[in-house]
Amino acid sequence: MRRLLIAAVVLLGGPAMAQVDPKITETCMRAQDFAGCVQTLSGGLPPKQQKDAEEGLRTWTREDGTIIRMRKVSVVALKNKDGYGRYLEYIYGLEDKTQNNQWIVQADCIDYTANWDQDMRGWLSIKDPASYLRPGGISSWHNPAKEAKAVLDEFCPIIDTLPKSDRPIM
Repeated sequence: MRRLLIAAVVLLGGPAMAQVDPKITETCMRAQDFAGCVQTLSGGLPPKQQKDAEEGLRTWTREDGTIIRMRKVSVVALKNKDGYGRYLEYIYGLEDKTQNNQWIVQADCIDYTANWDQDMRGWLSIKDPASYLRPGGISSWHNPAKEAKAVLDEFCPIIDTLPKSDRPIM
């Protein structure tokens, strides 16, 4: 189905679309908006942004302006007693030139829970990140839960294609 859609985009897009760089086509194959992805990457992004997009960089900007970055290559499937396919792990960090804040997160694709290393809180539900909102403010768990949910929404459906790791589940 996706190939038919891509063929239609190329045919309807005319000669300009027919000459899309194969690297861009490969990068955009998994994008939800193939044509938009091709247009963005073909439109001359600044070199750093284009490299980030090609490398699978995910970026979130929190309400306080903090920028969080995660590379797609940091996402791996974890093995449990039943094999692979339920748990994943990823690493993300705070963009800050003065300190190196980086977290390892393990997440359960079935229960939609996540466990951050070094937080001593254990597994937290991320099904509804809004549940971490406080009247008159945001709790310290709202943004991490929202980001973790975004990671699970994207990677749980393709967990069988992720690199595998035998790292123990926290």
